Amino acid sequence: MANRPTKKQADNATKILISWKKKMPFYYAAAIIIALLIILFSSNSNKELSMHQKNINDFKKAAEFIHRNSFKN
Repeated sequence: MANRPTKKQADNATKILISWKKKMPFYYAAAIIIALLIILFSSNSNKELSMHQKNINDFKKAAEFIHRNSFKN
């Protein structure tokens, strides 16, 4: 047969569970804020990447233009 907790252990466990129950909304709020920040900053990095990709494409177009015009002279 399993050992039963004493009255003092049961009271301590109850206090711990109640204190966690009171703190949980703050933990959930913190987790949601962190998730939103990650989403916000990840979308900014995608914009920077697309700007980087645009610059690469512009450079390629300029190089092709220079290459085409160099044979005309």
